[in-house]
Amino acid sequence: MRKIYFPRKLPLPVQKYNVPFLRLLFSPIYRVLDYVNCLSFLLSVTPTITDTPDTVAVPEGSDARLPCVSVGNPSTHLTNWTRHGESLASHPRFAVLEKGSLLIQNVRRTDAGEYVCTPYNKVGGGVSKTTTLVLKGKNNL
Repeated sequence: MRKIYFPRKLPLPVQKYNVPFLRLLFSPIYRVLDYVNCLSFLLSVTPTITDTPDTVAVPEGSDARLPCVSVGNPSTHLTNWTRHGESLASHPRFAVLEKGSLLIQNVRRTDAGEYVCTPYNKVGGGVSKTTTLVLKGKNNL
């Protein structure tokens, strides 16, 4: 990573407020370009989950959709769903949809429980969130 150097003498308003961006306005252009590269790196963040419910209730035998919508910079490229610490990516009845939601086909009693969603981008993994799948019984409708 390149270091950013600033001139020793800055115009008085810049010295008074000590604002890094203003200092760059008075530096040579190559220093500004270094700062822009550094700034784009600093603005890269891991994904943050914006939409996931605490609980999803569905009747046994139906399909369940557990949302996990996330935003980040760069954008989310993978959403990993786990249950009991094991990834669900290769399970035949489970599918991760385009925007990160988990689709569970033909829900069974054994599917009830907690599911953990973790979004990833090039920066790394975001904070995980847990969604509980609850089965609706005939008496719960």
